Amino acid sequence: MRIALFLAVGGLQFAFDAGLFILLTYWGMPAFWTNLFTRFTAAMLGFLLNGKLTFRQPRLTRQQLLRYVLLWVSLTLLSTGAVVLTGSMAGIPAAWRMKVCIEIVLAMLSFMLMRRWVFVIVEGG
Repeated sequence: MRIALFLAVGGLQFAFDAGLFILLTYWGMPAFWTNLFTRFTAAMLGFLLNGKLTFRQPRLTRQQLLRYVLLWVSLTLLSTGAVVLTGSMAGIPAAWRMKVCIEIVLAMLSFMLMRRWVFVIVEGG
């Protein structure tokens, strides 16, 4: 059940990110700043929804937010590095194909780390 909610939240995050990106760039905002803004806001939406729905936290803490941001930045850097490395070694068409595989692996890693590190409930605390 949790993995299904995690995937649903991820789909909602993607739709929010892409939709807002398209809308804001249509209105003339620069793509670079718009992408940073929409990815960050989609990440915060994911923190709230995954925390409350997927991992059923009674309340969300600053420590969980910090861990979530660290995880998000780390996974974003891993994804970017893997895609850039693949593209430089095998060409951009290979990077396009690998992007899907990379993101699937990182989504599984993200779920495990959110469950065991970001949204872990400490007994008695």
